[in-house]
Amino acid sequence: MAEETLAFWGLDAQTVYNGKLVVNELVTNALQASVVGQEITLRIFIGDSGLPVVEVWDDVEQKPAKNEPDPLAESGRGVFLIEHFTRTWGSNPTADGGKVVWAELGLAPPTPS
Repeated sequence: MAEETLAFWGLDAQTVYNGKLVVNELVTNALQASVVGQEITLRIFIGDSGLPVVEVWDDVEQKPAKNEPDPLAESGRGVFLIEHFTRTWGSNPTADGGKVVWAELGLAPPTPS
C-alpha cells in the first residue's frame, strides 16, 4: 500500500524505495512494542512542506531509542535507518497514553562542514 501510494504521487523511485523502508521499520517497531491485540494505525500524507509524511500510531508511550547497536545483533538499527532515509522525524505522545512516530520523507538536510 505505501509503495503504491508514494508511486501514485509521482515521487522518484529512490524516494518510493526509502519510503517503503521507513514504513516497514516504523510499523515493525510498533508491532514489536505494542500490546498484542492493540490497534496500530499507519497514515501517509503530503505535509505542509510539500513532502510525504509517514505516521505510525501505537498504544505504547515509550519513544524510540537511539542506542549504539551491537554489530552482531540482528536488530537495533531502526532509528539509524529512519535518520538516514528521512529529512526529519520524531515521536509525540497521544492523549490515550500511546504515541505517534512520524517521519518526513525526502533528502536529509546537508550536514554543516
